[in-house]
Amino acid sequence: MKRRNIYRKWRPGWPWELEGLALIFAAVAVVVPLYVFYAGRTLTTELPLSVALQQKEALQTTDWDELVNVFWAVGIVGLYLVHLILAGGTIEWISTPFTHLAAPSIFAMIAYFRMVRFSQTYPQYAFLTGSLPEFSFWILGVLFITCLLARMRMTRHLARFRDVHWDVVTPTALDWSYLQLMTFFRPLVYLPRRYKLNREALLIEGWGYAMSVPLDVIQHVEAVGSTQLVSYGYYLATSRHSLVKITLSEPAQPIFISPRDRGRFVHFALEVLESRKPATEHGHTRHGTRRGVVRSTRAGERPANA
Repeated sequence: MKRRNIYRKWRPGWPWELEGLALIFAAVAVVVPLYVFYAGRTLTTELPLSVALQQKEALQTTDWDELVNVFWAVGIVGLYLVHLILAGGTIEWISTPFTHLAAPSIFAMIAYFRMVRFSQTYPQYAFLTGSLPEFSFWILGVLFITCLLARMRMTRHLARFRDVHWDVVTPTALDWSYLQLMTFFRPLVYLPRRYKLNREALLIEGWGYAMSVPLDVIQHVEAVGSTQLVSYGYYLATSRHSLVKITLSEPAQPIFISPRDRGRFVHFALEVLESRKPATEHGHTRHGTRRGVVRSTRAGERPANA
């Protein structure tokens, strides 16, 4: 229970703000086209009988469209469920997982194209034209709202540690080798600003995210050379010449960062991790004796294996 409470301090929690935004666009992509479709098929009694019969005859050829709309609705719901599954499997220490950054834009594009199609089919319900400026404004607006919510979430998460003392504070090292790290994609999305470390946790501050990792889940910290790049792991770095590999117990993939003061960062991290190990891992028992040595309880007797 104590460990769970400690983890709760460092976990940012589920990004409900971005989840709600993605859910809104997913619902719009499902509900609005279905509503327009069935509203457009409804015959009005004010029309002349001849016109109404012509509309009825034309509507008989749209049964396939109805089935297509149902398939679209099922597909969008399935895609949203896949999003939830992927989001649940992402690293839990970061304030804004990538799935929640991408989901609002993906569902917004689906909703836009679905509504444009029905605006062209049913002009009486048209409110979108499908023009390039309109589409650009739509996507840029969604991206702006997404970034704003991510920034607000990061600020709220960092406010938890306003009074926390950090023993090591170092900015990220930035040089031209960052262009090579961009091939791993995450350094492009999660651009770091600085790293903070104390005897409890590691805090990575980015421009739109924060990542707080308790030392309880960190197994090892080591400086790696620029030639030791691997194709797996979370690269939250801006230089391959100052890389530090952080091995976690959960998730299995390591984190790569690039503190400018790499030597001090690694030295302090190893010192803290060594001090947090159980006493038996240092070659001594909890009573201070060396392993394999048994002290006698009688006065004047030497240990049995001395």
